[in-house]
Amino acid sequence: MPKKKDYQYTLEELVEIACALDGFSSPAFQMYPNDLLGSATIQKMDAAGVGGYVLLLLWCWNDKQCGLDVDEDFQKLGKLTDAQWKSQKDLIMRNFKKVGKKLYNRRLLLERKKQVLQRIKSIKGGLASAESRKIKRIQKLTTLKKRLRSGKKQVAT
Repeated sequence: MPKKKDYQYTLEELVEIACALDGFSSPAFQMYPNDLLGSATIQKMDAAGVGGYVLLLLWCWNDKQCGLDVDEDFQKLGKLTDAQWKSQKDLIMRNFKKVGKKLYNRRLLLERKKQVLQRIKSIKGGLASAESRKIKRIQKLTTLKKRLRSGKKQVAT
């Protein structure tokens, strides 16, 4: 089965992946300048709007599910005054979509997906490595037992 491209995932699928690992946390995510600067919506924001938007992304990232509760005070989280919020709210909120009782940013969910899948790959690799070391220890012990049973006095270690 071919691997899905990022654009083929629904928002709901991305949310499910973002929540796949209980207790997943990551101190950082990659922010791509071209994604930010190339966005027509972000280009329409003033400096306060961009700052508020980035703060909301940071709040999302720190959430275990990578989203914000719909009843959060987004103006407060974005550190925007009433006037700034009023003028920038529509532009900022265009970048967030509702799934259940949370708002999510698609680009941030794609970044979380990448990190979750990498973490799963690392866990599998670690388990395989541990199993391999276990098998080698068992083989070494088996060889040692055979030598001891055969009555050889010197045992190589």
